[in-house]
Amino acid sequence: MQLTRLVQAYTKELKWRDENYVPKTLDEHLEVSARSSGGFTLASASLFAGVGDIVSNDTFERVLSYPQLFKSFDIFVRFSNDIVSSQKKLTFKIFQREQTGDHYVSTIQCYMEEHGATMHDARKKIKELVEDSWKDMVRYCVAPTEQQPLAVPRTVVNFARTVNNMYKHGDAFTSSHDIKEMITLLYVEPVC
Repeated sequence: MQLTRLVQAYTKELKWRDENYVPKTLDEHLEVSARSSGGFTLASASLFAGVGDIVSNDTFERVLSYPQLFKSFDIFVRFSNDIVSSQKKLTFKIFQREQTGDHYVSTIQCYMEEHGATMHDARKKIKELVEDSWKDMVRYCVAPTEQQPLAVPRTVVNFARTVNNMYKHGDAFTSSHDIKEMITLLYVEPVC
């Protein structure tokens, strides 16, 4: 079911690209692009595979209903990716692919269009929204409910920390050589 929604989001993005469609609002953009970030699919699959004996069936059903915690995570992933993709210090080839012809408009471009903002102002606003999504996710960690045990928000926040690290100094998701170095430093190279 969740994989189907992810593919539907990808399909909608392709349609936007092919029709040169620019969503009218950031909210309209996020209805599709937050889902296409893949964050929810990754985090929910991790919960099913990794904490099945800790989390009840009711919790899994709540997770699959796409609660706000997971929406915040998807938004966090989408905005983090778009901020890095909009940086001028990216190689021209990556910048060109991410921001022009063969790619649909980013959340930053959408915000610029909706509010008549400059790239600088749009990036600043999107960074504020990244912080807001962090706060939303952390709020669920500090106030878990019986319906949502701590394992759920902790898993999401840990994935958010990973995403934050992947996009801290560039796009380690697109440029896999960057993430290869991170993984080597974490798991292969001795600390001492």
